[in-house]
Formats: sequence, structure tokens, C-alpha cells
Amino acid sequence: MLRKINRCFKNFRFQKKIALISILSSIIPLILLTFVGVYIIQAFIQQQEKSAYSDNLKSISYQLESKIHTYRDSLLFLANNTALTQELSSQHFSNFDQYYLFQNTIVPLFHSVRFPQADITGITLYTTIDLYNHGQYVKKITSDTMLPFFGERPSTEIRTYFDEEREELSFYTNLFLKDHTADSLNYIVLTIDRAALFNNLDAVTEEPYDLTIQSETGQILYHSDGLTNQQIRQKQLLVGSAIIEEEPVLLTNHWQVVFVKTAQSFFSSLLYLVSAALIIFVFVLVILILSSWWLAKTVVQPINSLTQQMASLSMDQLKIQHTYSSRDEIGQLYNNFQKMLDKIAELITEVYEAEGKQKKYELRALQAQINPHFFYNSLALISNTATLSGNQEIQEMAQLLSRFYRLSLNQGSSGLSARKELDLTITYAKIQQKMHHHSFDLVLEIDPDLDEYPMINLLLQPFVENAVFHGIDHIEDSRRGILTIRCLKDDHRLRFEIQDNGPGISPEQLKQLEQPSDKHYGISNVRQRLALYYGDQASLSIQSEKGQGTKVILLLPSALPQKQNPLVKNT
Repeated sequence: MLRKINRCFKNFRFQKKIALISILSSIIPLILLTFVGVYIIQAFIQQQEKSAYSDNLKSISYQLESKIHTYRDSLLFLANNTALTQELSSQHFSNFDQYYLFQNTIVPLFHSVRFPQADITGITLYTTIDLYNHGQYVKKITSDTMLPFFGERPSTEIRTYFDEEREELSFYTNLFLKDHTADSLNYIVLTIDRAALFNNLDAVTEEPYDLTIQSETGQILYHSDGLTNQQIRQKQLLVGSAIIEEEPVLLTNHWQVVFVKTAQSFFSSLLYLVSAALIIFVFVLVILILSSWWLAKTVVQPINSLTQQMASLSMDQLKIQHTYSSRDEIGQLYNNFQKMLDKIAELITEVYEAEGKQKKYELRALQAQINPHFFYNSLALISNTATLSGNQEIQEMAQLLSRFYRLSLNQGSSGLSARKELDLTITYAKIQQKMHHHSFDLVLEIDPDLDEYPMINLLLQPFVENAVFHGIDHIEDSRRGILTIRCLKDDHRLRFEIQDNGPGISPEQLKQLEQPSDKHYGISNVRQRLALYYGDQASLSIQSEKGQGTKVILLLPSALPQKQNPLVKNT
């Protein structure tokens, strides 16, 4: 079957082949794109619906939690009030004592809590202490004033009681007094206005929803019935009111929030999406068929004409000539191909010229190596002359300069070992010591087991220079300057530290040092070289406090990245 189809397809004219291939190559991606697009948009709308549901639930929980925390804090404030507990701890109260207690402690204290919170309708102290009843503020526990929770075990927790007959919601806790018997019972009860507590829950969302809030004992404190029976029955339908419901949310005081919401907007949007996708699919399919037919007609005719011209050519004339002057794609193809040939010839010329320049550069490099030898020999002559004349200071200075430049030039290589880089840095520091007439001390803390790790050169010298010229040279008190150079091996890394005891750097100056600037060329140059050779494997940090000195910390990997190793010679 496949062979017959293949044979039949081969016998088609080129125009029909283009039309058929264009239609097939367009309709299959179109179908896939339609289904994938509908699926992605469906998932997006569904995620939005779930996100909206989650936001609604969070909003409900946040509103309740904020108010519950307010009641809890108010109860704890009253239960732990030192003045209240101390005065109530007295064993005997005269009439005057009770009057003084009510007027100067209990009533003002309860008013101070209730006044800023309009949703607290009352605060009452229920007690077995020998006190008179005082309005709604103090009530002695008797058979007439007994509340169901008085029989519970005393606890410091904040608990809830809902009187379903009176529809009163109360938060209560025990008040513990000193020197009272275990049979003594004291409760502080906050009576809450349920309407004020739950008034904002009626506008959570504009869609139908059910919301139920249960206390820790299972009492229904609030219920909003916003779903019809028909919407609940349509839970399994594709189009209609579906139900979004998750596990109840448990608040900090053990209240349960059960939130049930419809997802009708999601399924309505999905229906519109599918309808729109089908309409667009049919429209695009018609456009594809017409455009494929037009493409086959406009492309095949010029190709047929070109085929006839090619058939009239002989083998002796198979070379590119300026015979096609049209500006269409075929003419552009010829012109671009001719430009490509011209570019290749130009590149070949450039390669030959580059090879000649490279030879010149190598010759200049060989000549440049002669000049350092002349410089080293001159310094050696100065050192020998100073030795003969007995000038030890000049001899040491010449030897240090010779060693510094021999290490820094490094025979033209951009890399050297960590030990030689330290040697170069220490040599430079000793030169600065002599130039500053030994006005500062040099402290070295070098890991004795430091291996010959490869690294790029002249990374530490700029920071030693800054430590001397911008740190030690600016010490204004009687302290002696101290320059510390450390090198430690830490977890397959090299840690270099350059530290001085100068006046330090302000936070504003530290921020400027972190930015590229022509003013701080040495530091910027080191950062650029670190980024070029090490990438993100190296780090440079500067720590400083005003009056405490400055420390530069440089962390390097124990080896250069593989792509950079050829740039570093073994030293």
C-alpha cells in the first residue's frame, strides 16, 4: 500500500506535489497547535481559578486570624495583669476594698481593653472569690450565673464558647491567683459581637460559595449558604457550576474553616475557548489551502522556465555567468553566492597577511626578550659595584629590583606558579619598605605546604601598592604600620589576603571600588582578568572599617580552567 502511494506521489506534477506537501505540512502542526493551545489555556484558566480560590481562603483565614489574635492578646493582657492579680489575691475584702477594687482597677482596666475594640460587647470576671456582683464587670459564680464551661479543667489556653440560644460568642481563659485554694475558679470572659467578627466574610467573592466556620468543639459559629441544590448536583458536569472544595483550614485557635466555591466561570471560559478554537481552525485551514495553491502556481512556473533554459545548455557552458538579471529570490541567490565567493577570496588574503604579521610579532617578542637581559645585567653590575664599595642598602635594592622585574616579566608569559606570584609580591613589598625607610613592618603568613599551583601573574601587587600608599601612608597617630600578606590552602582553593592597619575605607568608598572606574584602574584590571581567566570560579572582596584598616581577600581555584591552561606556562 505504501509503495503504491509512493509511486503515485512520484508521478505527480511538481505543482501538485508542492500543494499536497504544503497542505499536509500545515494542517498537522495546526491541529497540534490548536490542541496544545487549548490545553495550555485550559490549564492556565484552571490555575487562575485555583489561585483565586486559594486567595479567597487566605483572605478569610487572615481576617479571622487577625481578630482572634486581638481577642487573645486582650485576654492574656488581662489574665497577666499584675495589679489585677495582686489585688484579687487578697483573702478578705471589706466593702470599701471592693468599692476601691471595682472603681480603680477592674472597671478602668476592662474599659481600656474594650474601648478601642468596638466588636467586644462585654468583659466579665466570673469568680468564686467573696465579691459582690458589679454590673457586667464582676459576677460571682452561682447556680444562676453558671456557664457550661465552668466545669472544665482550669487552663491558661484561650478557649471559645458559643451560646446558640442567645447567639453569643465568648472567648475565655482562667485567671490564676496566689494563695487561693485549688477549688477557687476565676474566668475572664470576652463577649464578642458575631456580626462584627464575621461581617466582612459576605463579600469574599462575587461567585456563589458556601462558608462554614466551626469552633474547636464542633459548634457552627458562622454559615453562609450561597450554593443552590442545582449547582451542587451539577458538580460532575463539564459545563455548569462545578465545585471547588479542599480540606478544611485549621486556625491557630483550632477553628475549622470550610470553604466551598463554584468554578462556573472556568467552564464557561473553556466552552468559549473551544468554540473560538474551532472557528479559528476552520478559517485558518481555508486560508492554508488557498495559499498552498497560490504558492504552487507562482513558484513552479519560474522553475519550469529555468528548467527549460538549463536543458538548452551544453556541458561546455556549465559555469556561473551574469545571465540572470531578475531581482527575485533566484537573482538574490546568485548575487549572494557571488558575494560569498568574493568573501572567501578576501579571507584567504587576510589569512596570508595574518601569518606574515604573526611572524613579525614573534620576531618582536624575541627582540623584547633581549632588553630585559640588558636590564638585569645592569642591575647586577650596580649590585656588584655596591658590594665592592660596601653600600649594603644599594646592593639589596638592586637585587630586589632585579628579582621583581624578572618575576613580573616572566619571559613574556601571562601565568606563573602561586609560589612565584607570592615571591614577586613579597619582593615588591620589601622594595616599598626600603623606599619608606622601613617605616612599616612586613608580616608573612604563608602555608608551608603550598604546592606549585598555576595562576595568572600580577594579581596581588596592585593591592600591596594600595595598602602602602592609601593605607599605611595615611596613619596619623603614633601607630607603626603593619602590612600582612597571607596565603592559605582551603578546600581545594587558594586564599590570598592583603591587610593593612591604616585608617580604613568608608562604606561609600567601598561601593565605588565595586564599580568599574578609570580612577581605580588597578582594581578594575584585576577584576577583568579574574573574569576572563576564571569566570565565576574566583572571587574578590574588600573588607574595611573606619580606623581598623583594610583587608583584601582573593579566592582562586587550585587550577586554572581547562580552556585557559594553554595560556599558562609551567614555571
